[in-house]
Amino acid sequence: MRQIGDEVLKWAKHNRIPLRSGATTRKNSKKEKLSKHDLIDLMGMNRPTYRRNKGAFRQR
Repeated sequence: MRQIGDEVLKWAKHNRIPLRSGATTRKNSKKEKLSKHDLIDLMGMNRPTYRRNKGAFRQR
């Protein structure tokens, strides 16, 4: 496995591709808080539903 890593490093140097060194840190992103009404709207629970009946679309 070490040989593959060495080859990748040589290839990256030859092609001038920057490699990340060390561990990267993640930034804490603020989560968007949605209300119950917003969640129901996003899921589409109150949308009309349609089905095929005798070749025509009918609303349920």
